[in-house]
Amino acid sequence: RDQLAKWHHQTFFEKFAPGFLVRIGIGKTRTGEAVYRVAEIVEVKDGREHREYKFAGRPTRRVLVCRQGVAIRSFPMEVVSNSPFTPSELKRFD
Repeated sequence: RDQLAKWHHQTFFEKFAPGFLVRIGIGKTRTGEAVYRVAEIVEVKDGREHREYKFAGRPTRRVLVCRQGVAIRSFPMEVVSNSPFTPSELKRFD
């Protein structure tokens, strides 16, 4: 997340980010425990079809298009965790 915060407004970001792995927060369990998944960035999209949100103190509409297994979905960068991957998250990604 720290690296995304540094680079998300750079001109090279859309070409540089695909291929990187991120830890995405996808929600909470019934008991309130956060759930994370490892995902591969396949594309960075920027446009009016995405809601504006603040990331690293700056407004943006950029989203990360990520692959988790065969599923591909867009996520705002604000849901990317700065914590390291856990062994179980990495195993699930394989």
